[in-house]
Amino acid sequence: MPKWTDPLNHLAYADDTIIFASANPYSLRKVIEVLTLYEQTSGQLINKAKSSNYMHANVAGSLFSSVGAITGFHKGGFPFTYLGCPIFYTRRRKDYYNDVIKKVKAKLHSWKGKLLSYGGKATLITSVLQNMSTHILSVLDPPDNVLKHLHKTFARFFWSKKEEGKSSHWTKWLNLCLLKDEGGLGFRSLFDVSKALFAKLWWKFRTTKFLRLNFMWNKYCKKELPTVVQFREGSHMWRKMLKAREEVEHEILWEMNRELHEVAELREEDNLNDQIFEQSFPGDIVDHIRQEVHFDDSDEYGDTPKWMPTTSSIFKVSSAWQILRYRAPINAEYKLMWTKGTSGDKSMLEYSMLPQAKAIDAGSTSCDHTGALEEEKYNEEWRSSVLQ
Repeated sequence: MPKWTDPLNHLAYADDTIIFASANPYSLRKVIEVLTLYEQTSGQLINKAKSSNYMHANVAGSLFSSVGAITGFHKGGFPFTYLGCPIFYTRRRKDYYNDVIKKVKAKLHSWKGKLLSYGGKATLITSVLQNMSTHILSVLDPPDNVLKHLHKTFARFFWSKKEEGKSSHWTKWLNLCLLKDEGGLGFRSLFDVSKALFAKLWWKFRTTKFLRLNFMWNKYCKKELPTVVQFREGSHMWRKMLKAREEVEHEILWEMNRELHEVAELREEDNLNDQIFEQSFPGDIVDHIRQEVHFDDSDEYGDTPKWMPTTSSIFKVSSAWQILRYRAPINAEYKLMWTKGTSGDKSMLEYSMLPQAKAIDAGSTSCDHTGALEEEKYNEEWRSSVLQ
């Protein structure tokens, strides 16, 4: 921890608590004393069977045993899950995010996707599946192969009547993530969502003060301005935040606060310095300021940040997504396919006939195209039913 930061010794949310402590026996006993006092005062008991000690894998076994004897907690291993997020200290690995992938697949299984129309599937992907991974993306930076796996799962659910196995897709998922008037279906790429959420984190880092961001500020920017500091070492979160800085820092406008900045220089504690004040202004101005100007601590907070992409100057993730998303030129013909009153199936039929909508065999091998052929037969039957 940075020596000049506020002490950070625990994280607590509802009944889930993480305590950061030294392995020093004296310190551990003091922590246990506090927990015991909490039990006696509240009448609530700590479930030691569900509590664990977490230490680096290279720590000697004797130290683990000593810590366990004092705390009464068993040895835990990384990664562990806190508030739905994997906590680890090693390199990012795909298997650390298996819980997210499993939850998405479990939701798909409950829907039985083969019974849904394309419009129904699109709604479920947009409103449910993509939102399930947003929580993780707002606080972590998963490896690319995790997001690609989720994209593949979304695509199979959308195009296929089967939940698993090989399937035939009419176009790649990246094309579907374009807006409808750009030749897509309006889905959102998780890569673009991740960029927008890290832009939000950078905005908060630059404009607000709270515990986690204060910690990062003291750790990485104590001696350098955040707009120029370079990545040397640190977490993957910090690296991703600096990437967001390069893309959105120029969208932040700093508006100078009221002219009280100059008057504040004449302030001495809670009062004006009369001698300097009277030397600096004419008498009528001095009288006016004494009567009308009231110092407020809020005037000392500095300039006001404005988010330029929105008319309200308030940051919105959707506006950051619009700046950072993958895009293509707008085509008037694409707009006509999705005019109000046109059935979803008819629009999808027209979409399937676009030049880029050529069947792509997803997950097949050169020696076995049975699954893809069956899927294409299903798609042809669907096209025929719409035409009828």
